[in-house]
Amino acid sequence: MALRRMMLTMVFGLLSFVLVFGQNTTVKGQVKSNLGNNVADVAVVVDGDSIKATTNLEGRFEIKVASADVILVFEKDGYKRISVACGGEKELKIEMILEDLLALTLEDLLSIDVESLQKFQK
Repeated sequence: MALRRMMLTMVFGLLSFVLVFGQNTTVKGQVKSNLGNNVADVAVVVDGDSIKATTNLEGRFEIKVASADVILVFEKDGYKRISVACGGEKELKIEMILEDLLALTLEDLLSIDVESLQKFQK
């Protein structure tokens, strides 16, 4: 009987530990290009995991992660891939560097104004 009680206590303690320390947290943010425009459809992936999200039309994302200390990877055709250590932050501002105008979609091109294009060409 004592062994059974001890086993139940251990199982309950383990489950409590998992529930307390295994909770997810949400990291939010916005992705803009180096030209200052919102970047939609950016893949946001937790490095070394299958957890992922995508930015919306305003460049905003929200992703549930095991802790706010993860590394997030941001990828989109035409932009330089970037890895960001969250460092406990739950709200991020990300700037992606435009590398290839030819890889952009029509939607991307329409969101870039003429002044921004002139900055890119310099």
